[in-house]
Amino acid sequence: MADVPLPSVEGPSSADMLTEPPIAFEARRGDSAAPRVTVTSAPSPSVPSTPSTSDSEDEYDHVGQDRRPSPAEQLSRDMQQVHLSSPDQLDMNSVTAAINNITAEQSSTRPPLQVEAPTNGSGDRTSRRSSRGRRSSSRPLAVRHQVTDEEPPQDAFNETGFQDAFRNTKGLMADIVVALESGSLHNDTGSIMHRLRNEAQDLASFNCPSTRTVAFVGGTGAGKSSLLNSLLDFKDLARASTSGAACTCVATEYRYHQSPTLTVQVDLFSVDELTEQLSNMLHAYRQFHFLQQAIDSGEMSNTDPEARDQLQADAQLALDTFRALFRGRLQDETFLLSDLETSVLNNLKSWTVTLLRSEPTAPRPGLTVESCSALLASLSSERPSSNEPSIWPCIRSIKVFLNAHILSKGLVLVDLPGLRDTNAARRNVTERFLRQCNEIFVTCNIDRATTDQGVRDVFDLARPAGLSRVGIICTKSDVIEPTEAVRDYRGERAQAIRRRMTNLDIETRDCSRIDEDIEELASAPTLSIDEQDELNQLSREKFQAAKRREEAEFELKKYIIDVRNKDVTQALIDVYLSSAPTGEVAVFCVSNKLYWDSRDKPSNDALPYLHLSSIMAVRRHCIAIVSTSQHAAATHYMKHKVPALLAEIQLWVQSTAENAGSEMGHELRDALDTIEGWLTGDLMSRRSAAQTVGRAAKRCFDEELYTPRNTLHWSRAAQNAGLKWEQWYHPTYSAFCRNYGIHRTEAAGRCNWNEEIIAGMVQCVSEPWDAVRRTVRAQHGAVVRLIEQLLDRIISHLEVQSDAIGDVVLPFIQALENHLDMAMSSVEEAYMDLEEKLSSLQTDALSGIRTSFIGRAMEGSYRECNFEGGRGSDSRRKAIIRRRLAQERLFTETMSQWRRDFRELADEMQENMTSIIESRITRIQETLDIVRQYDAEVEGDGDAAFRDRVDEALTRAQAAHRGTLRVLS
Repeated sequence: MADVPLPSVEGPSSADMLTEPPIAFEARRGDSAAPRVTVTSAPSPSVPSTPSTSDSEDEYDHVGQDRRPSPAEQLSRDMQQVHLSSPDQLDMNSVTAAINNITAEQSSTRPPLQVEAPTNGSGDRTSRRSSRGRRSSSRPLAVRHQVTDEEPPQDAFNETGFQDAFRNTKGLMADIVVALESGSLHNDTGSIMHRLRNEAQDLASFNCPSTRTVAFVGGTGAGKSSLLNSLLDFKDLARASTSGAACTCVATEYRYHQSPTLTVQVDLFSVDELTEQLSNMLHAYRQFHFLQQAIDSGEMSNTDPEARDQLQADAQLALDTFRALFRGRLQDETFLLSDLETSVLNNLKSWTVTLLRSEPTAPRPGLTVESCSALLASLSSERPSSNEPSIWPCIRSIKVFLNAHILSKGLVLVDLPGLRDTNAARRNVTERFLRQCNEIFVTCNIDRATTDQGVRDVFDLARPAGLSRVGIICTKSDVIEPTEAVRDYRGERAQAIRRRMTNLDIETRDCSRIDEDIEELASAPTLSIDEQDELNQLSREKFQAAKRREEAEFELKKYIIDVRNKDVTQALIDVYLSSAPTGEVAVFCVSNKLYWDSRDKPSNDALPYLHLSSIMAVRRHCIAIVSTSQHAAATHYMKHKVPALLAEIQLWVQSTAENAGSEMGHELRDALDTIEGWLTGDLMSRRSAAQTVGRAAKRCFDEELYTPRNTLHWSRAAQNAGLKWEQWYHPTYSAFCRNYGIHRTEAAGRCNWNEEIIAGMVQCVSEPWDAVRRTVRAQHGAVVRLIEQLLDRIISHLEVQSDAIGDVVLPFIQALENHLDMAMSSVEEAYMDLEEKLSSLQTDALSGIRTSFIGRAMEGSYRECNFEGGRGSDSRRKAIIRRRLAQERLFTETMSQWRRDFRELADEMQENMTSIIESRITRIQETLDIVRQYDAEVEGDGDAAFRDRVDEALTRAQAAHRGTLRVLS
């Protein structure tokens, strides 16, 4: 939802109210029998009133037809109708209501913090009102806080000088577009000018294309969805639970688009993936019920209550999923047990296919925040109709496209379920998402942050999975009572809290005292002139006392929140710093309640609370994640892309100069043909280093790693590890099976069976794998050297031919240098991407996490163990694991999968390399075509004035851009 200022209102602003006496009474003695009483009050812009039809209307002629009188003016009109029994007495019933209404109005509109003390007015009523009118006309109206006005990250990309250079460069390109369109040549789609104009347009509208992903993962009730609503600044978009049930059951990505409406796109599991999930759930359901029947009949004893509880939980999850998916079809749940398992599964699969066909997968655009929120709720939870099936079990992920400031720089926010999801498929989806993210934040309640198991799970995963930066966000930082805080702290902190509590108590009592005094005066049937003055003074004091109390309350709240935030942050760093993959842990303590309670207030009123909520700090941190890549992209744009275009335009200007063609002969054609031959020969031949990267990498993998493998030795090492686990007490062994081999118990400590299974393999292949990666890096260096040597060769050749080629040498060399520099930058980016993918592949092959090769290979055996129960179940579990570890194909299949994935990456890299070289050669050939205009009928001969305009614009742009490059250097 876009931020908009509050609507404009007539009359004095709320700031005016705070610089004048709230109420002033004047007893006029013009008529001793019916003295006038007038009331002036700080007007409120928020409460309209209807003009009075009394005979005193002439006093408000300045109000006019386009403006309603303020509450004070209306009140004064009404009170002028009050008749007193004597000059020194007035009826207090009307006055009491007036005072209460005005005081309430003032306290509802005044800013809570940093407000100037009120000053006494002077002069008569008319002059004071006129003065207020003049002041209000020069004051800006209070506006709502704008997220786009928040301070950007303090980094190189957002540094003022760099932003100025970036903005000015885009402006230069816009000026070039104007110059290139000042003639008619650009309308010819086959002309060089048409291409140059299009490239200038692209550069004028250039935006850094970088994308970075930040994941938010946490358990039920951690406030994760509410946090995302706050960061996006879209209230109630992501559904937050109030019942304790999990609201995030599928991964939800939030991505940017410029449309004011929202779009939702759903990614479903494939039929094969869903069939596997249904098979596992059906088997779990049947296994538990058959086991329970055996226990109830006495055929089997329940020797492992924890294992039975897990079976029951899995069976309940299966039943809940079946009820959701097949509502209206699953009339009798005994059907799940009554037939053969394969027959039941075929029915479930058929129903699922029918459901998938009815579910739209195309994007759903044009949504409001409310309709989008309702759609997300329906996709991720039960449908309203009791007979309508739910689609959420079929959803892999959801994408939401919206216009949120935090996303506008290329950031993608992902809302993920926790790693403790009992559905293995969904849990593994979360793990794969985490492995792809640039930064991960684990969310938890601040009151149990250091002991939250969800936080521990992510940090346990961080190093073996090669996760990027991992941080922690503690929610509900505002939930703390001063009385509890003062008991928790000692020394100066406790004294500081007591001082603030005492100050708040003093201000509260002061407010109560003033209220009592006002009530005492207001309860009197009549007031003297002195009592009227006293009441007037009390109303001013009440206003100021309420302000002081609000400030005291904020100072107390801020102090106890800041103190606890600091302590929790340090405690979390102490616990998790050693587990952090980057050696640092970013910790934020936030309050979504503080943020939204103040979000719609005027900016000056809201900012203290918005800062205290820390939501803006998290938003700034997330935006900064994109800044590094944006800085690199913007620098490349200014240093290479723009100079390359300017050089080509200069070539065009010179190639279209009068009589230029007559000065060139066969020397020029020979030079250009030679350069073109070198480009295609050195970069595109089959033996070129640029065309052998894939073949060389695959050959190295096979020679170093795949062919000399010793799977028999690895299998024996795995069996030895299994024998060690078999010595464990059966509840411990069962617990590790339930947790798919990765668990921590008091008896065994933290162990990862998967890592121990492949320990022998890892020891043998680690060094050969390092050799493969060194070979890949060496290929990168060879391609870069090839391009550099080719550039040197071309420049040397052009310098020798400079007399024949003439003035085009320098701009041609500059254009060529920039094109080849861009080629090297593209090669660098391709290899950086390859390195990231190779690191992920290394995690798959050499780690023991759930989504690794060995984790997936062992999952079926662990699940089979988990289906066991009753007498003899411990022996059966151990036999299942023992048989699996004895199978040599466990390792041959792992190596085959590793080889397949590596070859896919090598082939992909070769395709990227070929595409980079081909596209850059095409661009250089287009530059050569500009120079070849010397030997053809040139474009500019027919419009010398146009050529001159382009030349003038080019000269200005080159001079300005030289200054920009000096700033960048």
